[in-house]
Amino acid sequence: MASGLDLEAIAGTGSGGTFFLVGDAETERPVLYADSEGQAGLIAADLAEALTLELVLPYWGDSLSSSAGGDLETMLRYAPDLERSAHDDDPDLAAARNEAARALEFDPLPPLEAVVRKLHAAVSMTEPDYLLVFDDPDYGPQRYESLLGRTPPEASG
Repeated sequence: MASGLDLEAIAGTGSGGTFFLVGDAETERPVLYADSEGQAGLIAADLAEALTLELVLPYWGDSLSSSAGGDLETMLRYAPDLERSAHDDDPDLAAARNEAARALEFDPLPPLEAVVRKLHAAVSMTEPDYLLVFDDPDYGPQRYESLLGRTPPEASG
C-alpha cells in the first residue's frame, strides 16, 4: 500500500485476482481487490460487507468497469440489466444466493441499490490512503489503476 498499511490476502479468483484485508487486526479492516490486469481498489468497508457484495452483486466487477469512470447513477441504471443477465446465465442464482445468505446469517440480504451504493462509496475512498503500488524493475514504483471503468456499458437489448 502506498500508505504503508498492511495487506493480508484472504481469497483469490480463478482469473488471478486477489482479495486483501487492509490494516492490522486491531483496526477496522476494509477489503481491497486487485486484479491480474493492474487494477485495484477498495470494494467494501469490512469482510461482512464484502461477502454481502459477492452475494447480492456477484458481477460487481462488471458494474465498476461499466460505470463511466465511477458515475453512481450509471451504476444504478445498469444494475438491473446486469442482474437479469446474471439470472439468464445461472437460473439457480436466486436459490444459491438465498442458501448462502442463510448459512452466513445474512438473511435478509439488502436490496441491490443499497449494495451498489456501498460499492461505489468504498471504491471512491481508495485514493489516497488505499492505493496499491508495486515496484517495476524497469520503471520503479508504479500504482495500480482504478477499478472504475472509463466507458458506459453497451445498451442491452
